Amino acid sequence: MTAPILLIRVTTGAHRAPLQLLIRIAWTGSVRGRRERSERGGRSHTILNPRSAESYSSYCRIIPFMVLALLTSALLSIVCFIATLLMGFMVFNTTLAQHVLFGLFTTFLVTLTQSMTMFYFIGTGKQVKDLVASLPTGPELVQRTKVFKAKVFPPALWAMLFTMATMIIGGGVHTHVAWTPPLLHALLAAASLYYNIIAFWKEAKYMIENNLLLAEVDRLLQ
Repeated sequence: MTAPILLIRVTTGAHRAPLQLLIRIAWTGSVRGRRERSERGGRSHTILNPRSAESYSSYCRIIPFMVLALLTSALLSIVCFIATLLMGFMVFNTTLAQHVLFGLFTTFLVTLTQSMTMFYFIGTGKQVKDLVASLPTGPELVQRTKVFKAKVFPPALWAMLFTMATMIIGGGVHTHVAWTPPLLHALLAAASLYYNIIAFWKEAKYMIENNLLLAEVDRLLQ
């Protein structure tokens, strides 16, 4: 991604020396063009952020698609998990090898979905923090993003951990390791499915609330 250019003009008396710096800005940085001035040692610094309202509008259009993709992936991972569970109990006419392969795919999908969901809340939380830093209601808005993360992160983390543990213990069951009884594998699978469902429910709820918060921030900045 091409880094935007910040034009920093330093003024000392009657002499002006423009200095162009290439600075890579993370996508969670400030997205509105703004000007900041400070006085340091008799020098006046004017910093112009080139990211305009159009870039912010594009960013806001991307967010709903991101939410839809993450929720679709989370729902798909639950469907795959249920299918893998039924294959393990030989409900379908499948082989053990197919159960193992489908379990590996489900574990990958759960881990990818939940980790990307956590990054979504981290990124949008940082975005809100940067945008409302100078607003009177800024601390209250930032606190709301922290609440979202506090509600979503625990079930998402447990969903990943239990799913990975189920896969690992399942490998032991497949290779007939003594300390990996099939009952333990089944109990871990049930716990994994439970936390995946809870994580999906909370992610859907708080992603909607997070989008409403972003819309509120947009109105405050207009």
